[in-house]
Amino acid sequence: MHLWLFSVTVFIAGLAVMGVEMAASRLLAPYFGASIFVWANIIGVVLAALALGSFVGGRLADRNKETHLLYRIIFVAGIVVVLVPLFGDLLFEIETLRATLIGGSFVTVTLLFAPPFVLLGMVTPYLIRIITRDVAHVGKIAGNLYALS
Repeated sequence: MHLWLFSVTVFIAGLAVMGVEMAASRLLAPYFGASIFVWANIIGVVLAALALGSFVGGRLADRNKETHLLYRIIFVAGIVVVLVPLFGDLLFEIETLRATLIGGSFVTVTLLFAPPFVLLGMVTPYLIRIITRDVAHVGKIAGNLYALS
């Protein structure tokens, strides 16, 4: 197939994860500050969502390893990220969320950022399944793709 295209895809998906994660802190800072508690919530939600995305992506790829579905997932992730500021404004108006630093920032991060991170977490395992033709090389393929992401 197009190994170079898949390599670029996984690299950009990983780049998007880091970019959105950093943007999350900037979006939350005016409402919750940039304390270690807020960062812990961001990092924790990102890691949990990526893990869930890897789990779902691997299972989905075993059922349907068509590249068009993968690129639709990435497209939807992009749309969800674009909508984050709009939904963020709605969430930030809820006083009870803003009243508690740890709980409020956790709920806000989860609602706003878990969906795109779950979708982006699906990319690497999905691509591993698409690229793998011989299970003897699956470790090398997985290692290369995760390194790029």
